[in-house]
Amino acid sequence: MLPKSRRLSSANIKLIAGRRVISGFLSAKASPNTGSLNRYAVIIGSGGRAAVVRHRLKRIVWAAIHNWPNTSRDVIIFFAPRPLSPTAAEIRTALAELEKSLH
Repeated sequence: MLPKSRRLSSANIKLIAGRRVISGFLSAKASPNTGSLNRYAVIIGSGGRAAVVRHRLKRIVWAAIHNWPNTSRDVIIFFAPRPLSPTAAEIRTALAELEKSLH
């Protein structure tokens, strides 16, 4: 889990109007922020998945983006509505592609 200072609040999520990039079952939207740190949000719809599965996917994403370089951006990462249960390696690969596209 990222510290609260690195997470986007629900009020801030609604204000993000950046460009969207897509990589497999993940997509991301990013826009510059006024702070000195990147802030993140991970959105996974319930769409038939148990809470345990959604939280496991979020933990994998948090662990992978923890080392992304700081570019003073707000980034929202979306999962496709119903991905097949992706493995941690598939998630890390898709996130690496998203990171390259965002920077």
